[in-house]
Amino acid sequence: MATTVGSVCGFFGAEDLRLDLVEVGPPTLKMKLNPPAAKPEVVGVQTGDFPYLPPIPGSKAGNGSHDDSPMMLDVDVDKNTHEKQVVGSGSIIKSYTLPPPLRTTILFVTVYREALTQAGWTIVHQVQSIQGSDAVLNAHYHSNGRNIRAALHAGGADYTIQVEDVGVEDIGKELDRDCHVALYGIHFDFNKATLRPDSEVVLEKILALLKARPELKVRSAGKHR
Repeated sequence: MATTVGSVCGFFGAEDLRLDLVEVGPPTLKMKLNPPAAKPEVVGVQTGDFPYLPPIPGSKAGNGSHDDSPMMLDVDVDKNTHEKQVVGSGSIIKSYTLPPPLRTTILFVTVYREALTQAGWTIVHQVQSIQGSDAVLNAHYHSNGRNIRAALHAGGADYTIQVEDVGVEDIGKELDRDCHVALYGIHFDFNKATLRPDSEVVLEKILALLKARPELKVRSAGKHR
């Protein structure tokens, strides 16, 4: 896969014309990611990396934190439109600093996009440009019984990896304990009652619970954001 192609031309004076050329070619760095395991991994908040989403080799680890607010993720609806979706009740954010030779947004996006795709993730939104200082790469993993969303953001030398909380692994246990459970990932087409395909993983969990416990009496409710 080529990193990018193109040129940027700028006039800085009557006798000052500057042209930047971007060479077409494969990325100078490759990563290989392990797909998320069937059993949710233990992720430390302040130390360590995400087992299935480590930093680019040579990066310097920064701080880790937990965000208690709902995680919002930009997701492409079509080629020209994207929307924000609530994908989790909270998230873990880990920050890193890139080594000087790798501080380009094009390389950042290209390396992670290729590695994520090969590990079974789906890229749901990305932002990058030749001269842009920011890059965004949002991805969704829906396989092997897992449903994980991640947001990667690079700004200059620093970047962050944000992953939603694992969430409810046993709906029945939380329902028994709290008499209610919040479920994220059920999406409809805009202004329609048509469910999107990416809602299946959550709906399958609900269906499995109702089949296993036919005596349950439940009521569903939703919020529009």
